Amino acid sequence: MNNIIQKWKEEYCKEWFQYILDNQGQDWNFGYLSENPNITIDIVKNNPQIPWDYYSLSINPKVTIDIVKNNPQIPWDYRNFSRNSNITWEIVKNNPQIPWKYGWLSANPNITQDIIKNNPHIPWEFWVLPYNSTIPLSDITWEIVQNNPDKEWDYCQLSLNPNITWEIVKNNPDKPWNYRVLSGNPMTKQFNDYMKKKEELYNTAYKIIDKYTNRDIAEMIMSI
Repeated sequence: MNNIIQKWKEEYCKEWFQYILDNQGQDWNFGYLSENPNITIDIVKNNPQIPWDYYSLSINPKVTIDIVKNNPQIPWDYRNFSRNSNITWEIVKNNPQIPWKYGWLSANPNITQDIIKNNPHIPWEFWVLPYNSTIPLSDITWEIVQNNPDKEWDYCQLSLNPNITWEIVKNNPDKPWNYRVLSGNPMTKQFNDYMKKKEELYNTAYKIIDKYTNRDIAEMIMSI
């Protein structure tokens, strides 16, 4: 059944592309076309008259590592291919002959925080990490930024990071903070730390007062 479904998909792609062939006079965007998941490698190879955009084709979800290896004649763009959703860390490790672009790989949705932590020898581009959908902004702490001063951090993205506090901003006036972005930062860490401190103080004071008076009076005093 899987083979039949795959055959149907291929037939659909051919029929879909036939409309392009029948209307070549239209103002097609070949960058978008090359990235379209309806475009298969067979369509590309069978239609050399089409001005394919290989930069965009390299990120097409239909393009796999096997397709790239089996078609060295195609001028693949390894930056875009490095962030192709088909590329996993296992594929990268098993194919060292491919000129991977680690800056672009850093934005690949298959690259996780654990992979980055466990492979410090890889020249990751840390300024790209906030754009990686699998790595929440909240996973990038100020400690990570401080421990990697040689990385090109994107302070526009960092200014939106919920781990940033006013104390961090005040103590680092040399950093290019984006104050327009900071205006909308809820600073979740700062809020949580504040609430935790308040709760600890409340609990400590309550225990002291409760020790020397009854609970009703203690609660009345703490509610003031």
